[in-house]
Amino acid sequence: MQDKRHWYDGKIYETFIAPHQDDLYKLIKNIIPPNSKVLDVGCGTGRMDFLLAQESAKVIGIDLSSKNIKTAKEKLQKKNLDNIEFIHGSILDIKKFTDEPFDIAIITYVLHEMDPEERIRTLRLLKTAAQMIIIADYIVPVPKDLSGLSAKTIEFLAGKNHFTNYRNFVKNGGLQTLAADAGLQIKETLKAHTETRQIIVIE
Repeated sequence: MQDKRHWYDGKIYETFIAPHQDDLYKLIKNIIPPNSKVLDVGCGTGRMDFLLAQESAKVIGIDLSSKNIKTAKEKLQKKNLDNIEFIHGSILDIKKFTDEPFDIAIITYVLHEMDPEERIRTLRLLKTAAQMIIIADYIVPVPKDLSGLSAKTIEFLAGKNHFTNYRNFVKNGGLQTLAADAGLQIKETLKAHTETRQIIVIE
């Protein structure tokens, strides 16, 4: 089992990083119809999944970081929820874990840190797994202001390989180019409260 480790995974991510995404998670929740079956790719510590579970029929979160999944499962044990499942694994191996069809697949702030050849494979797989894909990631080109500088700094601090993939993501046109290269059509594009984020919806 591949285990992708960042220095900030687990409780550090849950305490200091994930809360800053709450506005983004709420926007995504508003897009998803009630009683949907949802797959969250790169679920981190499950913060968004607990929010989505309030109105979703089923939520499965999958993440390559065992520390993130451990933290998510520890949180789940403290909640009275039976419609959430967390899996340590890769989306490329999702069929090993479940054959369930999904209404919605979500991938937030994951594509930019993937190796370039993995991005399109992931998007094409998600298209076969769900009726709708919701993607949140950086706007390209990155704004030439304090918000853009802050985004670049955060990615730099995440590690050398992470930053290399981020730069490749930006250089190659971001989400719009990725969707086109994967043969997918964007239905809707939404700004996500800051100048560096965007959400795209693919059906």
